[in-house]
Amino acid sequence: MKIPATIFKRENGFTLIEILVVVAILGALAGVIIPNVIKFMHEGKVESANTELANVRLAVLSAMVDVETNTLNDGGTVGPGHTSNVTYGSPSTDLPVYSFIMGEVIGIYTLNEKGLIVSAEMPEGSDWEGLTFVNGAWQ
Repeated sequence: MKIPATIFKRENGFTLIEILVVVAILGALAGVIIPNVIKFMHEGKVESANTELANVRLAVLSAMVDVETNTLNDGGTVGPGHTSNVTYGSPSTDLPVYSFIMGEVIGIYTLNEKGLIVSAEMPEGSDWEGLTFVNGAWQ
């Protein structure tokens, strides 16, 4: 009795070697791409935090020029939710920092008497949590 040739006909598909080669290539690509994506995401956070820092610096300077003062009373802080305890003059008057800021402030910035930012921190749970303020910039 003869067995029909159609029973032994080769099925079309991928061999185990072909699948292993594809998996190895995808693994190598992932090994290169994933660390770079993580690095770029961190760099993006640092850049956006430094942009906010520059905006706060400019707003404080603009407010000081607007009210014609070059010193603040005991420095102060500028923080999220339009909070600011920056004052100048005698009697103590609030410095209108937020009238010069567009948008929201995420960080909490501490100023000295000259209006310079001397320290900053990110609140817990913010998008920029984990960044550190070193030598006048976020890192």
